[in-house]
Amino acid sequence: MPEPHLPLPLSLQKRLEKVQLEGTFRSLPKPFTGVDFTSNDYLGLAQDGKNIQFTSSLEGSMGSRLLQGNLQQILDLEKEAALLFQSEATLWFSSGYQANLAVMSSIPQKGDIILFDQECHASLKDGMRLSLAHKFGYKHLDYFQLEKKLKLNRIKFPNAQLYVVSESLFSMSGKWSDPNILDALCEQNGAYLIYDEAHSTGVVGDNGGGWFHYHLPNKTALSITYTFGKAPGFAGAFVAGSQRLINYLINFARPFIYTTAPPNLMVEATRWVIHKMAMAEDRRLELQEKLAFFYAQFGKTVSAPISPIIPIPISGISECKEVAQQLQNQGFNVKAILPPTVLPGTERLRINITALHTYEELRNLAEALKPWWS
Repeated sequence: MPEPHLPLPLSLQKRLEKVQLEGTFRSLPKPFTGVDFTSNDYLGLAQDGKNIQFTSSLEGSMGSRLLQGNLQQILDLEKEAALLFQSEATLWFSSGYQANLAVMSSIPQKGDIILFDQECHASLKDGMRLSLAHKFGYKHLDYFQLEKKLKLNRIKFPNAQLYVVSESLFSMSGKWSDPNILDALCEQNGAYLIYDEAHSTGVVGDNGGGWFHYHLPNKTALSITYTFGKAPGFAGAFVAGSQRLINYLINFARPFIYTTAPPNLMVEATRWVIHKMAMAEDRRLELQEKLAFFYAQFGKTVSAPISPIIPIPISGISECKEVAQQLQNQGFNVKAILPPTVLPGTERLRINITALHTYEELRNLAEALKPWWS
């Protein structure tokens, strides 16, 4: 018989009890058999790999890329990704979280200034915590406040390097950022833009190349993260930028330096996903058509490109959970988004629509949502 485990420290027990009392306790969900509206597989590409036979073995890479694991196949893959994302070079990471952690923990230095949209993803914020730079948030998509903070910090810290951090498509609000304004503000104030394309990779742009180059095809940010765990329907991520940026990350980004390189099987699968995503223009068009159809059920006309993320505000933890349960009882897999993922008082349902949803499923969901739609 195994030895009994040590009891959880009292301070940790109290943390668990607190979230249970508040109604925000998390547990892993059971498989759901209804219509799924939680998936980030916006193009339905995750389903396409079911019957694909890859030639690589399961043999591991046996080390980090700075030691044993820098295979030629990985270098070739990064060159393909650079072409797709209109970048001089890219660097592969095992997840978007790891990529953002690497970028934010290694690029801003002690004494530098980070100005970030307050609804940026946890991976970006966690990377900032590991940085020694000063960190200041600006209200979600409030570019007037961002401009004021840029000018103020330029005066207060004349020798500091300024960095602006934003996502392209925000995962909780479902809103797009404006690369034109961000680029202009950075140029005017001597700042560098760090951009996260997690939810827009594959959804918009030439060959699914994202939101930034959709707007600014002849420009680039200092660093752009492209995540493959969402619309591309797979896993991993690429950081795109200049060759000097990539060289810097190889030398100073600890999440890269101390991580085992991917096995050949994952490299081969990622290459297949890149080609599949680039050729998925029909899926991108179908997704936009279905999003327009969904909004039309509420009498709304929305111009393309439409975000596949649709938040439904339901203020109050218990109220939001109750509405989500009602929808689940009707066969719709819809989840309540609660603190600490969002601020208290901003609880919401998050509807993710994909190219695989049928028009009947969208019509039925819209009908079920009408009591709470505004």
